Amino acid sequence: MEQMANRFWAHVLSNDLTDTQSSSIQSLFRSLSDKKALDLLELYLIGENCGLKILIYQGVSKARLVHSHSIFPTLFRSTNVDLAMALISKYGQLVQTVSPNGRGIAGQLPETFPALLNSWLAQMDTSVKVLAVNGNDVSLEQLLKMKGLATLTPTGIFTSAMWAFWFKHPSTARLLMAKLDDYEDLPLALHKLKPHLIYWWDMQSLADRD
Repeated sequence: MEQMANRFWAHVLSNDLTDTQSSSIQSLFRSLSDKKALDLLELYLIGENCGLKILIYQGVSKARLVHSHSIFPTLFRSTNVDLAMALISKYGQLVQTVSPNGRGIAGQLPETFPALLNSWLAQMDTSVKVLAVNGNDVSLEQLLKMKGLATLTPTGIFTSAMWAFWFKHPSTARLLMAKLDDYEDLPLALHKLKPHLIYWWDMQSLADRD
């Protein structure tokens, strides 16, 4: 099964997919049961490709999961944005089904689900940053509306807005900042940057009108 998952995702991530092939992948994926779809994602994202990296900060050791495969950010970097959104839509629904109520697809939470959820959120966080860099407001809006992304941190959203700022996408930065319900949840250093971002996109909007 793991070899099949590797072949499936290698095909999905190939650089020379035609529109017909992309449509075929989406049709195949829609035909999968929820369990098989989750198995495909789990085996590729965690399988044998998940390790622990020990970080030491101010004398305190912390373990962080390290994933070697990047599915959705890679698709967003390419021209396969529609394919990425089609796959994410189903997975977002599955993650939402499992995460809040503590039950798996078959009524029991998989033992590996915490690692899968961690990897899913890392994929989504990086995908948001890729879309911010590209200034892709349409896909970004769709992504941020998905319930499975409700656990993205305020810091993650704000740093994505900073990427949009760096690559001169004021509307993208504004879109991301509008998703922050409470700026007080930000670290103080980021909280102080908020007025500078607002000033920048106001000036940029004026310049664009001129």
